[in-house]
Amino acid sequence: MKYRALVDGEDIELEIVTSHSSKVEALVSGSRLSFGLFEISHGVYWFELDNRSVEARILPEGDGYRVQIGRVSHQVEFLDFRSRRRPKGERKAGSREDVLSPMPGRVVQILAREGETVKAGQGLIVLEAMKMQNEIRSPRDGIVAAVGVTEGTAVSAAQILLTLG
Repeated sequence: MKYRALVDGEDIELEIVTSHSSKVEALVSGSRLSFGLFEISHGVYWFELDNRSVEARILPEGDGYRVQIGRVSHQVEFLDFRSRRRPKGERKAGSREDVLSPMPGRVVQILAREGETVKAGQGLIVLEAMKMQNEIRSPRDGIVAAVGVTEGTAVSAAQILLTLG
């Protein structure tokens, strides 16, 4: 699976080549990486890379994630799925907006129901991908017009998860 991301403003290409149990092989801007990956708790992961153990905390922030590794912090925003969204300035009040899956995965939990009023940044759906759980947050205030998935459903990148009205 291929992705594009902004990491601290730098455009990075990422391709997951294989992912078996706790071993992952990936191409990051053309460089091959092989590492162990284990989830310690929600949002906290342990990586084994080049005979080093590294703990990373991954927290949703704005339109992306804040990745904290020791005292170093990185802002990460995935780009491919966002290309189907209109820029925030082009939205009209009361317009409908699809919330898309940022990656392939499985729906673990639906946090917002049809007809529910949500605030910008509020959790809508929890997705699991590569043993990591990711909370998909609302891009704006609105009302959930439709939920297009159910818990346990496998989803693809850029699939509509729900629609805000």
